[in-house]
Amino acid sequence: MNNENRKLLAPGFRLQASLRRAFTLIEVLASLAILALVFPVVMYGLSLASNAASLARHRTQATILAQTKLDELLATQDFSTLSGDFGDDYPGYTWTIELNDWDTLDGFSSVFSSSISSSTSSNTQQLQQPQQLDVTVSWTQHNRTYQAALSTLLYQQNSSSSSLGGLLP
Repeated sequence: MNNENRKLLAPGFRLQASLRRAFTLIEVLASLAILALVFPVVMYGLSLASNAASLARHRTQATILAQTKLDELLATQDFSTLSGDFGDDYPGYTWTIELNDWDTLDGFSSVFSSSISSSTSSNTQQLQQPQQLDVTVSWTQHNRTYQAALSTLLYQQNSSSSSLGGLLP
């Protein structure tokens, strides 16, 4: 220290104490106490974020699998198997399907109460009451079962001379 700084010090002040660069025991204990309070909260927040990300990943995968199964069912029109799994490619995911008459809204119930006829140039096609196809994909995570479901409407087409026939999405 130079002479000018020494003159500014109060009488009886130790020069060594002002040059010291370490923490006191109280400062260290206060820092540890704050860290002990904050660290579990931060870790809990990270755990919640990790679980939310995992659930979002599973939910996205289940939705993609449900869409794939729904597309497969619409393409093959094979509704004989009502449940199954996705094999070794997607372990832990299972699927179920339900095919029911569509529960129409009150305002539309008269439209589908009888067959809908539309005339074309050479034939008459009749659409029966639509059916609702539900595909549900389930998986278990942290001892809880989650589901993702997709639905579509199918129309049975009865035609005397049409080559289309079958269910229409």
